[in-house]
Amino acid sequence: MRSVLCAAAMLMAAAASSQPYCRVRTFTITDGLAANNVSEFSQSADGIMWVSTWNGLCSYDGYGFSKFRDTPGTGQVLTSNRIKLMRPNSQGDIWLSLYDGSTYLFSRSTYSYIPIDRLLRKAVPGGFRTRNIVSLGNGSAWLLGNGSLNFHIDEAKVKQGGGITLVDTRRMRHHGHIRKVLTDSKGREWLFSGDGVTLYGSGTTLDYPFEYMCEAGGQLYFATRGGILARYSKKSPGLVAKIRLDGSPGAISNIKNVGNGVIAIATDKGVAMYNTRTGRSWTVSIAPAGQPEGVRAIFTDSRHRIWTFTDAPGVSLIDADGHSVTHLKTQSPGLYGTSSRLPVMHEDGNHTVWLVPTGGTFSYFDEDSRTLVPYNLNGHSGMRMPVRSIVKYTGDRQGNLWLTGDHNLTLVSFKFHRFKFTRTLPGDDTRSVMPDGHGNVWTGSVGGHLTVHPASGGAPEYVRTDGTLSLTPTVFSPSGVYAIHCRHDGQIWIGTKGDGLYVLTPAKGRYAVRHFVHSEADRRSISHNNIYDIMEEPGGRMWVATYGGGLNIAADNGRGGLRFINSRSGLSPFRNAGFNEIRKLSMTPKGVIAASTTGGLVTFSAKETAPGKIKYYYSTYSRGDTASLLAPDVLNAYACKHSGKLYVTTMGGGFQCADADKLLRDGIRFDGVDGLDPDDGMVLSMVEDGTGGLWLVRENSLNRLDCRSGRIEVYGPNDWDDDTEFTEAEPAMSLDGGEIMLGVAGGYMRFNPGKIEKSAYRPAIVFNGIRYQGEQHITPLLENGAVTIPADKRAATIYFSALDYSDNRLIRYAYRIKELDSQWSYTGTEHSAPLGHIPPGRYTLEVRSTNSDGVWTDNNRELQIRVMPTFWESGWAWVIYIAAAMAVVFALLYVWRLRQKAILERHIKERQLDFFTGISHQLRTPLTLIGGPVDQVLNDEPLSAKARTYLEFVRRNARRMLELVDKSLDLKKLTTLNSEMEEQLPPDITPADDAQPAAATAPPCGNSGGAEGTKMLVVEDNDELRQFLTGTLEAEYAVTAARNGKEGLELAKSIQPDFIITDIMMPVMDGMEMVRRIKADAQICHIPIIVLSARTAMSYRIEGLNEGVDDYITKPFSVSYLKSRVANIIRQRRRLQQLWLDKLKESAGGNTVIDTGAPGMADADKDFADRLLKFIDAHAGDAELKIDDMARALAVSRTVLYGKVKALSGMSPVDFVRHVRIMKAEKMVAETDMTLSEIAYATGFTDPKYFSRTFKLKTGLTPSEYRKSRGKGNGDSQQA
Repeated sequence: MRSVLCAAAMLMAAAASSQPYCRVRTFTITDGLAANNVSEFSQSADGIMWVSTWNGLCSYDGYGFSKFRDTPGTGQVLTSNRIKLMRPNSQGDIWLSLYDGSTYLFSRSTYSYIPIDRLLRKAVPGGFRTRNIVSLGNGSAWLLGNGSLNFHIDEAKVKQGGGITLVDTRRMRHHGHIRKVLTDSKGREWLFSGDGVTLYGSGTTLDYPFEYMCEAGGQLYFATRGGILARYSKKSPGLVAKIRLDGSPGAISNIKNVGNGVIAIATDKGVAMYNTRTGRSWTVSIAPAGQPEGVRAIFTDSRHRIWTFTDAPGVSLIDADGHSVTHLKTQSPGLYGTSSRLPVMHEDGNHTVWLVPTGGTFSYFDEDSRTLVPYNLNGHSGMRMPVRSIVKYTGDRQGNLWLTGDHNLTLVSFKFHRFKFTRTLPGDDTRSVMPDGHGNVWTGSVGGHLTVHPASGGAPEYVRTDGTLSLTPTVFSPSGVYAIHCRHDGQIWIGTKGDGLYVLTPAKGRYAVRHFVHSEADRRSISHNNIYDIMEEPGGRMWVATYGGGLNIAADNGRGGLRFINSRSGLSPFRNAGFNEIRKLSMTPKGVIAASTTGGLVTFSAKETAPGKIKYYYSTYSRGDTASLLAPDVLNAYACKHSGKLYVTTMGGGFQCADADKLLRDGIRFDGVDGLDPDDGMVLSMVEDGTGGLWLVRENSLNRLDCRSGRIEVYGPNDWDDDTEFTEAEPAMSLDGGEIMLGVAGGYMRFNPGKIEKSAYRPAIVFNGIRYQGEQHITPLLENGAVTIPADKRAATIYFSALDYSDNRLIRYAYRIKELDSQWSYTGTEHSAPLGHIPPGRYTLEVRSTNSDGVWTDNNRELQIRVMPTFWESGWAWVIYIAAAMAVVFALLYVWRLRQKAILERHIKERQLDFFTGISHQLRTPLTLIGGPVDQVLNDEPLSAKARTYLEFVRRNARRMLELVDKSLDLKKLTTLNSEMEEQLPPDITPADDAQPAAATAPPCGNSGGAEGTKMLVVEDNDELRQFLTGTLEAEYAVTAARNGKEGLELAKSIQPDFIITDIMMPVMDGMEMVRRIKADAQICHIPIIVLSARTAMSYRIEGLNEGVDDYITKPFSVSYLKSRVANIIRQRRRLQQLWLDKLKESAGGNTVIDTGAPGMADADKDFADRLLKFIDAHAGDAELKIDDMARALAVSRTVLYGKVKALSGMSPVDFVRHVRIMKAEKMVAETDMTLSEIAYATGFTDPKYFSRTFKLKTGLTPSEYRKSRGKGNGDSQQA
């Protein structure tokens, strides 16, 4: 389809008059038409346009054609696809007759053809050839034959095979074939046949050869071709009352009801008029002198006028008074005109009459000049040939004209020039527009033309640089004219892009020109040559906005020139350079000026008269702040008087508003404006009309925002006859405030807001197709009010259309599924609804739309949708699901009961196990207190043989009792845990010969010298065992005791012990919880721990080791073994400390680091060590370094610091700092040429002699000897 906007005055310099124009669309087979040869076209009751062709039937919904061809072969119904007659019927179906006379009905509910001939053969076995089809709209249709046989059809029953009645005129009063069937206002059917008229279904006949019928004043009037006019009257003889017409015409070609009780009769002597109320008749002569009076056709319009066609050229218009006649003629069609062999008259929705007069071309009647204006139905793109002739035509219910010539189908939509376009120079964008005090319109273009359009409507004049005027295009400023302002005194100020400011003063036949440009040497010159806007305050103060130089105040310099006050000459400067690029200035009614800049919006009060005291307020984009500007680059700001709002548009499409009374502040708070379609492009500029409407100039459309209600009206390409592109030109108002002027590409547009009205047309919505999942083609829906979606095709899309044929570019749609959606889904111009994978069920799809003017109408349409379930969603599936669910629930209940029983039994056994475990713990502790002292006495004290024997009895029976306790406990665990086996370590209480080797291999720590001064913490809730452990260990260690885990944790934090021995089962806090908290505390996590416990199961031991304990010893235990484990762990810690010290080294950057990590060190200790070394490195040369400083820096107490350093290195903090300093000194002595005194001071020693002694104590060599051994010279004269 090719859309072409045609207007007769398009090539004129100013097409500003109010003229109708057409949007012409010609459809061919490439646009989806079934064939280029069109036989019939008609609109069905639901608004769809149906077209029959020589190759099938098709329908048009405003977006495209749907074709309904019968495929040859199996299942073929039509004898061919070449259709001769096509009539939509009262049921929404389509009557068809082919060229062979066969008749069919296209069912829109099944998309199939019904062969009516098969039904007719029951009455006419020999077959019936249809000559004409008449669908009356009252539910009846007539199939008219060539002879006396005809059929009356009840359209509601025919699809079921009934409602068909044979009508044989040979059995009627008037024989012969039926010429026509007409209905009256009562729905009665009048048959015109032979030499009379018959009222079908009654015995009424009219015995005159009537050919025409009309109704007026509740009466029926009939006319014959031979000049007889009669009124139907049951009281008159023959049921008719003849009417004598003025002039006694000899022939009648038509009769029409004109209105007001008047009938117009087309006769051979002109138009006879008959007043049915008064009975008066008169004749109107309609032919020019010497031309025949015989009327071929008459038409009436909405103004009760009569249009008459004769064989004479032209057409005659009889006014509503029934007497005045105007003869109208046009030129011949010519090469691009449109002619017609039949009379053509059409009245569009704007009540403009379009016609083709006899011998003339397609034209419209200009009501002002009362002339016919030719209009060419051409396609200027060259892709379509002009519409040369009209063979058939019809109007639709919207007032559009459908026609066909020799080929193709053409749709003509009629518009009116509500928006008037004035052309300047093609391809040259208008960047400024302004009327002057005389009504002339000035425009400036990007190409540098300054044009004056006279108020008289004459040819435009171009201003030269010297102020003279020319009728030929002349460039005023090659850099472009971006701003025009007409001052109160008549001066014209011109702002250019790059060429400064011009001031034009009217003179005789020309303008005096003054030119002002920027000069770096003159601080009172204009600040920049890019001038984008000029504004005049009510008091006359002139503001000039530059793009790059900020604001200027223009004032007289007293010498006939201008001086400019700007940031170089007294005007307060902006905060930063981004605000100096100003596009537009706007002033609110209360005197606040808003400057639109690339850096944001700048506001200030115009009431401040001192330029240097003007205070600016800045508002810009802030990320994450939805109440700030949407973007920093502001295109325009406009203060609306009716709403009290300042509207702001930003680069990127943002449109916001703010309270105009709250502009003198930084960070103005903005609100969004709803309802704008982002697809229409950015808001370029704004202007307010006198009725409270704010007009928003978009890139290709206009929006009118009602400042009170917030409602937005859209005016787009279908409102003007060209694809107009708007520019950033500031809109202007005419002197009387009645018209708005806008800059467009190639000219300017003007319109009167008060005369702009939106169409109230309410287009019908039709559901025209569905595309199922996995299918490429669209299945038509058409007349169906319901659709069923198969289970395997749920991802379907429903297509619909609003039948507005004038233009669909501004039609917007919304839909919702009533059962699923509470809100409408707005799809813009998309006329489809994707359903997605909706669950099975019954739904109602509701659709609404705007008309072609973008006005939402009350045209909601619903479609019933049934989504079929899969088997697994069906009722039988639910039966299976319920049965399976019940089985699962039963099984779960059964399992749950078994499990609850097992849990109960296990709970009882666990309680028994807890009892035995408690008894075991209670028994093991006394056994420990028996076995431990006995072993110590047997091993350390001199005894008599008898005493030794008795004590051996005691030890053996204690061991026996322990074995019995273990066996009873193991038996109980085996019973409780079924298959769980408890592994036991070898008994800790051994015979004397077994214990002695352990004691021998692990001599007391005090003898080894490895544990001198070691602090030991014993945590045990049993007083006697705590006392025994304390007494046993205090000879080798400084022992502190605690009664439970809580006390133990507090003591561990306060005294920082070197070792902890703890029980597990204790009140307040058990031992394992205490271990967890110690290992989680970075200040004490380094302390080694041995656990003593009566819990002998392997799982308990693994738990303890996982928590970080160093050993897990079960009760009763060997004291000698305990001492040996403590000594071994301490020795191991000492070896790790030395290994850690050995791995300390200096990095290339001079920092002390650990070579391969600290072995056996917790993560918390590694972190502490790293922080400690970093601190010492940073303060290695500080001779005043104190331990308290180190503790504060590491965020620990002095006690914790001491304990942590001692645990890591085996040294006190002072010794460790000295160790690191000497290590650094070693590197400096061996690798640098520094003197030894310098090295001493650099490593924190204040006395070089003390440094030398310390160095020798550490390395075994004096610094000089050490340097010499490293090959660095012969010593140092400064060494001590």
